Amino acid sequence: MIDDVQRIEVESDAATTLYRELVERETQSLYEIAMLLTGDRAVAEAAVTTGFRRLWQLLGEGEVFADAEQLLYRATVRASLGQLNRNKSLRGLLPPTTADDRQITAFGIVGNLTAEQRAAVLVAAWLRRGYATAGSASGVGEARASDLAFASRQEYREARGGPPDVDAVCHAIAPLLSARADGGLTAPEEEQVADHLITCPVCPTTATLYDEFATALHGLRIPPPTTDLQEVALGEIERRPRAASGSALKRALRLAIGPLVLVGVLIAALILLRGCSEPSIQTGAGRTSDVILGTDPNGGLVEVDAGSGRILAKLPAGVVSPDGQRDYTAAATCADTGCRTQLRVVDTATLEAEDIGRIDGQLAPIAVTEATKRLLLGDEASGWSRLAVFDLEHHQLAGNVAAPAGYREAYRPGTAALTQGGARLVTLGTGGAGEAGVVLTDLTALQVAGTIAVPGTAPERVVLLAPPDRPRAYVYDVAQGRLTVVDVDGRRVEGTALLAPGSDGDQSLAAAPGMLALGPDGSVYAVLPSGGIGVVALGDLQAVRRLGEDQHYRAVAVATDGKLVYGLRADGSYVALDAATGELRLRRASVQVASFGQVIAGE
Repeated sequence: MIDDVQRIEVESDAATTLYRELVERETQSLYEIAMLLTGDRAVAEAAVTTGFRRLWQLLGEGEVFADAEQLLYRATVRASLGQLNRNKSLRGLLPPTTADDRQITAFGIVGNLTAEQRAAVLVAAWLRRGYATAGSASGVGEARASDLAFASRQEYREARGGPPDVDAVCHAIAPLLSARADGGLTAPEEEQVADHLITCPVCPTTATLYDEFATALHGLRIPPPTTDLQEVALGEIERRPRAASGSALKRALRLAIGPLVLVGVLIAALILLRGCSEPSIQTGAGRTSDVILGTDPNGGLVEVDAGSGRILAKLPAGVVSPDGQRDYTAAATCADTGCRTQLRVVDTATLEAEDIGRIDGQLAPIAVTEATKRLLLGDEASGWSRLAVFDLEHHQLAGNVAAPAGYREAYRPGTAALTQGGARLVTLGTGGAGEAGVVLTDLTALQVAGTIAVPGTAPERVVLLAPPDRPRAYVYDVAQGRLTVVDVDGRRVEGTALLAPGSDGDQSLAAAPGMLALGPDGSVYAVLPSGGIGVVALGDLQAVRRLGEDQHYRAVAVATDGKLVYGLRADGSYVALDAATGELRLRRASVQVASFGQVIAGE
């Protein structure tokens, strides 16, 4: 069923109202976090001004995607972190030596973290802005922000002589106690914690110490700013007035504002835009359209509003972080003396770019693992037989890995996947017999860990997929519709499945990224040569479901919430199918997308 829900966008006066409210509500908090990170009033004031200026600029250009409050914190915190990287004399705000022991302990723990990790903990514990904002602002991601806050409290608990957990139940409750201190529990979790605290002899003390950690941080006096930051921020409205236009924001705006302002914005937008834009997917009250991250015909990255089919943004060719927030790119220049490659990172929300390093080689990014802070690049000058590993934390080359003997093009872009939390790289190479083979690279030891031959597969006809949290890889022959499951730990072929039985295959069909996708439940989705999309449940290769069998597709992707499956057709149009029933939910005409990558589910 094709829905008929109109996309909600925001008129310029509503954006000005939003901006004014954020200035009034967030200026002091932004200054506090900038001061805590840099310890310098002039630098902190400049970071806050930069944050508001960037937000107003994006509102003026209609280039806002995601939570406006998160965008503001991200711009301010990253401006602060940028100053820390450039000015090594900045060490952050610290308590005096005469301060309370609890405060010195808390800041000592936070001070041992990297600048990004410190920012995540302070936004979560000092400001209590939630782990999503803490992870976005610091760049570490929501889950990592939660883990860092918990780890910091655990260390504080031990330093203050807190009792250890009594049993496994206490061990499981401890992270919830940390989230509770940061205001991050759901109602059922609040009830679960409250019930446990009634009967447990230890966890009430743990909860007190976890709360004390934030109290100790808050005990630090922050000197006031030397300028009226609200006045400076509001001055942006006069200095850079928004263009009066009937068009609304180009990109979906998820508003993190007070309910009265939100209601006014939504009503104004609905009246203004009813019947004026492409329909979006009916995802429920208040939910925005999914966002497709894909590649254009020239290899660049694009963001597409799934509901309207409109291009939201274009990004340089590169690899996108797992959370979709950063695009890592490389640009090589070659001379008689050799090649050098400039590395950059682009914020996919704000489109801000930052140079992060320059290293030898004609390099192209193939994967990024932010958990271990590494960007992986293949060297075209070596015939894709050299892997360069770049340290994202220290902005320097960590080392090189040579392809195994007898294998060619082992580190070609588009053939890589990460497993074991980013500790192992899985790629496709060409063996001596001309057949495809899986190459395993240990990113901790920076050496090849082994190879696995996949008989009967031509490299130009296969694509690779490896779940990040499971020791297996999938090799898919797109011409035959044959899926091979590889046991990465055992270094053997575990089994095969013919996803399109009875099909003669299409030997001319070439493999391309996006022809194989992984659902959040571990199911594998594959473009079938006979038409449609095949779905293989985890652990049962013989149970194959087929969706959209009346159409031929060239790429498939699954929304991060697992509810919709997107199929890209040869003419550039795409459909969204219900993942459970296969029912058609959306059809959009041709867009400038050559392949799918991630699909970020709407909220």
